Amino acid sequence: MTGTVATNRREAFLRPGAPVAAAIVVGATAMLLHLAGRAALAQPARTVWDGVFTSEQAARGQSGYQKACGSCHGTGLEGDGFAPPLIGEPFTDRWQSGSVGDVMLVVKTTMPQDRPGSLSADAYAEIVAYLLKMNNYPAGQRELGQDPDEYKNVRFSRVAGGPPVIAENRKQ
Repeated sequence: MTGTVATNRREAFLRPGAPVAAAIVVGATAMLLHLAGRAALAQPARTVWDGVFTSEQAARGQSGYQKACGSCHGTGLEGDGFAPPLIGEPFTDRWQSGSVGDVMLVVKTTMPQDRPGSLSADAYAEIVAYLLKMNNYPAGQRELGQDPDEYKNVRFSRVAGGPPVIAENRKQ
């Protein structure tokens, strides 16, 4: 049976026009993959300056932050010597080469320190939105989602028409 199948395939391939048809299919597939890759590369890189959270979400995050994070990181995000500051230069320096997805993943998997992963997915997204707002990143029209992978390509940028954010010039 195997010999018959092999013989039939060989005969089908040797049929006039079959190699040309196969080459066309392979070539067309390669071209489509190439064009899809170029389209993905042509998309502008997103940054936190594009507004990846809403003001309302950040407001909800403030309450969650105060309950779950404030006792260690301080009510003003200033840190306490044990827990690092989450505002100004320490925050921007820490994440300048990272992504919003990185922040979300770290917060979700390590905080609160005494019970990591214990908050709802919404609460973690809201807290990260609050951190972004307090570091003067602009709000947008869409809420920050719950999945860190969705934001792994949303980069932080040190400059967006101005100097790095410092605690003294943050907006409340």
